[in-house]
Amino acid sequence: VFIYTAGIINTDGKGKFLHKYSPDEIIKVFTVNVLAMIMMTEEFVNSFFLPQKRGRIITIASLAAFMRDFGAGMYDASKAAVISYMRTLALELNGLNKIKGSDIRSNCIAPGMVKTSMTAHLDKQETEAEKKIREGQLSRFGQKDFSDPARIADQVYQLLIADAHDLIVDENGLHVSRFIENMSEEIKDFRSW
Repeated sequence: VFIYTAGIINTDGKGKFLHKYSPDEIIKVFTVNVLAMIMMTEEFVNSFFLPQKRGRIITIASLAAFMRDFGAGMYDASKAAVISYMRTLALELNGLNKIKGSDIRSNCIAPGMVKTSMTAHLDKQETEAEKKIREGQLSRFGQKDFSDPARIADQVYQLLIADAHDLIVDENGLHVSRFIENMSEEIKDFRSW
């Protein structure tokens, strides 16, 4: 089993507008969030899973990959790359599994906002204006509060015991397509203005 959970918003832990990122900062975000995940996944597949003809891969992305937000664009883009990679990996593993007679499966969890060191600064907001900003950020994901990391761990467990393959789910186990459908409704509403 290989589980990749790393993610950063920026080298200093704070978001910023896209045009303010230096090339070094962009490289760092994509190295941690995407490149390291790809390299480690390839190593596990080639060194362990293919020889054993069995393996499980789970990565943690973010629902932010499907959204836009001030100051989080680089993070959002990197997590979109993770989801795209995992979707293609699942497709390729389907073919490999048929050809080689193996059982290698991959899934991705795309949670909303999770209580981690990366979001800790948002949880410490005390003024009424800061609370409103936090509530607005959480509501984009349909949340009233940050998700507990234990909830994400439980989804990892659920995917493993279900022997799932080619799924992208949120922290509640709901397929991300439901989230995208809700976003489509918002887009339709916008067009009716």
